[in-house]
Amino acid sequence: TSGGPETPHWNRDQQCAAIRLLVELGADIEATATGGVTALHRAVRNRCSMAVATLLTLGADPLRPNDNGSTPLALANWTTGRGGTGSAASKVEQQEILRLLSHFTNNTMA
Repeated sequence: TSGGPETPHWNRDQQCAAIRLLVELGADIEATATGGVTALHRAVRNRCSMAVATLLTLGADPLRPNDNGSTPLALANWTTGRGGTGSAASKVEQQEILRLLSHFTNNTMA
């Protein structure tokens, strides 16, 4: 889920295919990197709505906090300071991510 909207290497379809393949091969969808960051946290931060949708569909937890206590939903509401997060394309992605996370969060809590 590296890269975001309008960056040279951003390819939504390839990101989703890679996610699906990794999970199919046994990757832990909740595996964490430094700071307790999951793939879902990273996809949200990079403003990749299709990657977020794929991860959620495959069972990623939208309420799992990282080591700082930030959930994917909280991160989706913030401008993270990452390059490009203020672009028009990123803002469109952010709104779709918020919709997806709200839907999955509401269904998780119901």
